Amino acid sequence: MSEKPQQNSVLVFLSNKRPVRILETNWPVIARASENVLVDGQKGFKRYSLTVRAHRAPGAKEPFVPHDDARCYVSGSCATHWTGAVIRSGLETTLDESAAALRTVGAYIGAKDELIDWAISFLPERIEQDQDQQQTVPRMEPGLPPSAADLSHILAKQLVAQIDAVQNPSRANQVHV
Repeated sequence: MSEKPQQNSVLVFLSNKRPVRILETNWPVIARASENVLVDGQKGFKRYSLTVRAHRAPGAKEPFVPHDDARCYVSGSCATHWTGAVIRSGLETTLDESAAALRTVGAYIGAKDELIDWAISFLPERIEQDQDQQQTVPRMEPGLPPSAADLSHILAKQLVAQIDAVQNPSRANQVHV
């Protein structure tokens, strides 16, 4: 007989591993992005979704304070509305590796680079204090869209990368993060 899941728990689907059930209060969403894409001449759509949940420090509430282990789960899915088929992918990683994990999971589910970049823009910034000490602090409340300043910064970085690719064609295939 299986146990009844705890209230406020979430099932996270991982690639090549069994799903993991976690408590939402201990693993809040720190980055999320989704998009509906029309397919087949507007007969249906696919919904792409990317989510990052990070392990919260014991006793911490808001703003988000990461646990010392800095673990996080990056998950994604692509659901087709007309067939009900769902492609899922997920990785257990660290906060420092969460952007790379978003790229891996996003590519697996077939998400566009723009959606992956959007999800990455929600990740908390890492502040370098000393040479060896690092602290992760939130840039914004989880689940809220980025500010105009954040969007300007993202667009400026993308524009610089595009200009650099035109001016330096030999580096055009390199990834700029």
